[in-house]
Amino acid sequence: MDVIEMMKNNGNNVGIKKALISAGGFGTRLKELTNKTPKPMLKVQNKPILEYTIDMCRNNGIKDIAISVHHLPEQIKRYFGDGKAFGVKITYIDEIEPLGTGGALRMARPWFDSTFLMCNADELKEIDIGKMHELHKKTGALATIALTEVEDPSQYGVVAMDNEKIIYFVEKPKKEEAPSNLINAGLYILEPAAIDFLP
Repeated sequence: MDVIEMMKNNGNNVGIKKALISAGGFGTRLKELTNKTPKPMLKVQNKPILEYTIDMCRNNGIKDIAISVHHLPEQIKRYFGDGKAFGVKITYIDEIEPLGTGGALRMARPWFDSTFLMCNADELKEIDIGKMHELHKKTGALATIALTEVEDPSQYGVVAMDNEKIIYFVEKPKKEEAPSNLINAGLYILEPAAIDFLP
């Protein structure tokens, strides 16, 4: 399966109207490539990674998108504009300083009025958002986080689980000390009230 096929979706409307895409990071691990280009704008098969994320949202019926930007934001804004050419409406949230996931959520808080999707802009994902949303509704959770299994979790934030609940995260543990092989996949379904729990 190639990248294009991986990002295709069956076109279901998952019942979520808005998404926040976090695109403000520096991409320091790819410094040679990201000094002059924001990581979400690096191309895979001649298409910026961020465009795949926007396609994923649109293909799931999510057409009102906010993108938080900081590092070289003009490149992202120039390419995507207001989103009309991509079949969505895009609002930009300018981070004066890099705020991370929590900071971007706090800045966007007034924009959210119902369940929303949040995801990182610089990762390709193969996740069934419809099934994830069904689980989110069934459990009544404020936040549902997509996880993925890796062989060596020592370079990631690793979760400790109790049944289907995340108990805590451990950042970059030694392989033998990791509570599991499950890591954050960078995609969340959230209720606006979840933002109020952020420090």
